[in-house]
Amino acid sequence: MNRLYDKRRTERFNVFFVVEYKPYGRILENCLSGVTNNISYDGLSFDSQDSELKPGEIMEVTLKHPKSFLLFHSEGEIVWRKEEEYNFILGVRFRDTDKEDINRREAFISSLKNTDRESFL
Repeated sequence: MNRLYDKRRTERFNVFFVVEYKPYGRILENCLSGVTNNISYDGLSFDSQDSELKPGEIMEVTLKHPKSFLLFHSEGEIVWRKEEEYNFILGVRFRDTDKEDINRREAFISSLKNTDRESFL
């Protein structure tokens, strides 16, 4: 059995969001961007072109729905990275900052459960 899947504690939702992110400690004029593969209450997986990102890095993350005003801000830690032919897939665990942030994140992700996937395309 795949050890990665053994570590997952919550259900994953295959939804499409634009991910804007900025690693702490890097001086960047603009945020970097990617697209989600999936999201859960604990974290997300997304594609990136940034070859410098490594497990253990902390980043600011903003998820933006491509066709609405839905967006979500959080802080996350890269927990795994997989190199593909043309990009990198990153696994990010949300960092719990306070109870209000956790409740907001859970409400945001819960709202996705009943959303038709076609609305994201």
